[in-house]
Amino acid sequence: MKQSILLLLAIFFLQSSWAQFSNLRIGDIYIFKSRPLIINTSSFGSTGRTLPTVLEDFWTFNDTILYKNQQEIDKLYESGNKDYVILSKEKRTIKRSARQGDFNQSLSKTKVPILAYRKIEDLEERPQYYMYLPKVDVASGNICNIIAVKILHNHLSGMLRSGSTSTLVSFAAKEREKYCKELKSIEILLSEGLVNKKNKKKIESKISYRIKFTGRSDNMLLDNYLDHSEIREAFQRGEDKVIALAITYSYDRISDGFTGRIVPSDFRVLVHARTGRFYAAWGPGVTVTSSNTHRFLKYKELKKTEKKCR
Repeated sequence: MKQSILLLLAIFFLQSSWAQFSNLRIGDIYIFKSRPLIINTSSFGSTGRTLPTVLEDFWTFNDTILYKNQQEIDKLYESGNKDYVILSKEKRTIKRSARQGDFNQSLSKTKVPILAYRKIEDLEERPQYYMYLPKVDVASGNICNIIAVKILHNHLSGMLRSGSTSTLVSFAAKEREKYCKELKSIEILLSEGLVNKKNKKKIESKISYRIKFTGRSDNMLLDNYLDHSEIREAFQRGEDKVIALAITYSYDRISDGFTGRIVPSDFRVLVHARTGRFYAAWGPGVTVTSSNTHRFLKYKELKKTEKKCR
């Protein structure tokens, strides 16, 4: 029964217009593994300076890691080099079809950040593998780049071990089965930007996990100015803590009066800051309001996980 549900979820995600990959084959994974990896430092901004320290003792998927800027990578590509794979942070354009009655044609395109992993000879093509960057909340800034790299590494390694490709959400579900029992002994950092007031009260009073809230959710407009130093430090230092995240698996079109909008569909996870492992995963789920898309962690989801993973 459990396998059937996972299979149905995988089919659903692969049918999405903007799922996380559609042209990845297991043969690509073997090629990825055999080549040295180049980290595009230009694409990561300030995070690029900390990646060598973070990946030194973590990244095992590729035997060799090199750090080059965009100009150096372009020179290799222009020379016809086929020896490397490239990891970079990019922006992907999500398009929607303009509908009759649309007043604002600027809404027809949305750019979203992704982590892209591709062969160097395909530098100007759609990457064989990419994932949308996870979010703590609207104040997260660049602090999720590091955990995204760890999640990507674990997913690639998991596909290599299994000998088959999988969606990130189905991989998260399998990881949850392995590690969720460890939640009872690890501190969970949960941004209040990922819960509403009603759920927060229930979580505080009825969930036995060691949950520490950061930030405040009473005014979403203020979240851009919140200090999430504890979450940032947990990622950067690789601490033994679990972080609540929302990860987008697809983008969908919805109607909104006279206009159409593109909104993310998310699944919610608890991720270990040091290892990047999924300790819990729920979804698909997204709550769309008239002005924004919020990714709320639900009390019922945590409670079910607590009961199941004793």
